[in-house]
Amino acid sequence: MPRKPPLDPMAPKQPDTKGPAPNDAPTVTAQGDSAVGIGSIGGSGHTIHVTIIQSPPRTGPSVSDPAGQPPASAPGSEVTSTGQREVLRIELVSRLWDRLEAQRRLLILSPRRGGARTLVRQMLSRSRFAESDVTRLSPSALAKDAGPYFAALCGDPRVTSALDYHTWQVTRLRPGSRRHLIVLLHDGGDPTRLCELAEALRACQQDERFLILVAGEARTAALKHGVVDNSYFSGMPEVLVPDLRIEEIEALLASDRATAERIAQATGGHPGLVRTAAGLGLALEHGALEQALSRTPDVLGILKHRMDDDDRQKRPPRRHAAFVLRELLNGRPVKTLEDLGSDLDLPEVRLFYDGLLRSDEQGRTLFRCAAVRRAAALVLSQWDEVQV
Repeated sequence: MPRKPPLDPMAPKQPDTKGPAPNDAPTVTAQGDSAVGIGSIGGSGHTIHVTIIQSPPRTGPSVSDPAGQPPASAPGSEVTSTGQREVLRIELVSRLWDRLEAQRRLLILSPRRGGARTLVRQMLSRSRFAESDVTRLSPSALAKDAGPYFAALCGDPRVTSALDYHTWQVTRLRPGSRRHLIVLLHDGGDPTRLCELAEALRACQQDERFLILVAGEARTAALKHGVVDNSYFSGMPEVLVPDLRIEEIEALLASDRATAERIAQATGGHPGLVRTAAGLGLALEHGALEQALSRTPDVLGILKHRMDDDDRQKRPPRRHAAFVLRELLNGRPVKTLEDLGSDLDLPEVRLFYDGLLRSDEQGRTLFRCAAVRRAAALVLSQWDEVQV
């Protein structure tokens, strides 16, 4: 689930002797090039190891640097075609290509506005794949019947079933092509159609020329539990997008180091909240920034939506977001994200993918930042009033 600190994956887990940590004081540090984070995820009756690798990269056969040189360690940024500045995570992109090349399939997950799609875009822009060797799939979240679903998936009205899709996908292999990349950006859809798509992708996986990359947020994470047990998705290797380092925030905002450190502290390094905080004004002092951030749609609005949705779903008390918020506000520990996998039936997981919770270096689940804690206190007090 969340990012883990540098540790030896073979070392025994150390007991926690410190008790719950403060929920409103995230520590964001500049991580060195050799940091390695490894977490164990439970899901679908088996264990999957989730790794964020930050060791020195090698430039694999599918990734290139614009200047033909190995990626530099200092992050840079660029202005995209939409006019938005974007931090270039070239080293991370290189490592993701390494994982994909080695395992031939990869699931990239992030919280809401956490950067999964941005990373995929950067992977493709620095890929040596010819455009004809890349298939981009974006399943319909509305189509229920197989015909419209697969026709929309492929952009071809003749493709009306999973079998048609598999045949269509195989025909896209160019004669003599060594590799073909399938990119699936998932944002929900009919469970039956997703099961059919999963089996079609499993069939594609039998051909060693196919590499399969799946990316997204909560709805993509739900593929681990939201389709039949032992599906193609439930066994995919996962990578969680790491929060922005201070150096990356500095590059993204084109700011000085002190400003980047202050924004990192205020947001916990969450990419979406970094942008939101910057929009509020980089000159705001810490307390004013925290207060303003706590009232934004990306914090207060998402918290209210989560509470309302849990009410609509008639979640039992201990499966309701209110339970987790109350425990954290009272300084009591909640379940460790590392142990929960991607099961969105659990409130800690839902709040994590909302971008509102994180793990600290000891693996304890905390509010992402003080602004979230402040908003949680307000939302919970309002919710309590209508429960009486």
